Amino acid sequence: FFIPQNLNLLKIMDSIKDIIKKAIEKAKDHPLLAGASLTGSTFLLAYISSSRFRFRTQRITSRLIAGIVGPSVEQRCLNYVVSTADEGNPKSVVDQIDKFCYANNFMMNIGDLKGDEIDKILQERQPKRILELGTYCGYSAIRMGRFVQDGGKLVSVDVNPITTAYATFWAKYAGLENKIEFVLGGF
Repeated sequence: FFIPQNLNLLKIMDSIKDIIKKAIEKAKDHPLLAGASLTGSTFLLAYISSSRFRFRTQRITSRLIAGIVGPSVEQRCLNYVVSTADEGNPKSVVDQIDKFCYANNFMMNIGDLKGDEIDKILQERQPKRILELGTYCGYSAIRMGRFVQDGGKLVSVDVNPITTAYATFWAKYAGLENKIEFVLGGF
């Protein structure tokens, strides 16, 4: 018995739509539970869809989640950094991201302790070029970009357009837009 692949995809997508509708209904009383259901739907779609569809779905679902459970941790961090860091000062931006994360806001970055070790190595070597695989929100790119020689470049590659947009904003806010280039895509 053969079922066309597209038919399976349509059935799965209908199930996901039902999950999203139920999550929105639950949001009135339990916003965190609704957000978790929506997040699960996004991940499921990521596995069954093409990359173009995946990112479109992720943006839509992220907007739904933001409306239900409030801004994402990345958005809250961005708001915090803009209100507390000195624009054009990469060390201030990195320090304020660290401060935000220490206040019980988990984000995937190397942090200040491991970051200090990387800083020492980069100060010693003074690289002209750095390649970073995986951008997230650009914390490491900003941290390392401070030590790239004038005329040099740090290139950071990631597949997620949403977090790459945050990274691009933070690099510009830190004054490193001429030293850091973000590339959206995979290998």
